[in-house]
Amino acid sequence: MSTFGIQKGEYYEKNHIAFTFLVSGIFLVSPAFASEKTLQKVNQYTPGQFTDVPDTLWCASNVQSVYEYGLMNGVSDSYFSVNGELTVIQSIVMACRIHANYYGNAIDTADASVWYQPYVDYAKAHKLVWEADGAYNSPARRETFVTIFSYAMPMEALKAINDVEDGAIPDVAVSAAYAQSVYRFYRAGILTGSNSNGDFNSNSSIQRSEVAAILIRMFDA
Repeated sequence: MSTFGIQKGEYYEKNHIAFTFLVSGIFLVSPAFASEKTLQKVNQYTPGQFTDVPDTLWCASNVQSVYEYGLMNGVSDSYFSVNGELTVIQSIVMACRIHANYYGNAIDTADASVWYQPYVDYAKAHKLVWEADGAYNSPARRETFVTIFSYAMPMEALKAINDVEDGAIPDVAVSAAYAQSVYRFYRAGILTGSNSNGDFNSNSSIQRSEVAAILIRMFDA
């Protein structure tokens, strides 16, 4: 079962991945994310700077983009960890930053006794998550990641470009608590499924490489 409470059809999961965070001060709206739905580059990427991201890797261009736009960093200067998994707290923090940038909010982390608590408080206040049992470092499932991120952006930011009828995703029951979020991502062209059947694989973890691709699609109209 999920480590998060279920309310109003939202369901939250587990996944694990290394990600670089700002852990002090005030997280303010910056041009790296865009309320006007454009991105500005804040870093310079050198091809081959991450030893696990050769130019021929399927996600190489995604990794370059998320790095250049300041959406993700490597786990070190030379290693991105494309196969690393996302954690629950990393999902929450990333979603909070996206939400804050869209709505012009600030997240004050200056006096936090636990570095991630301001993000958890922000997520609860803005209905991105409700209750949690503290297992923030657990690997997040794909359904959790998609649900959190689905509610981090306004409806108009993820407009439908694909016709995906209810029931068309083989392994996502329309009655599932997370179904609305998954279908929203499929219809917006952010997700297309993990195989030729279009399966979502809700209980599996999500890798850094997949996160890089999803983030770029979310901001690429």
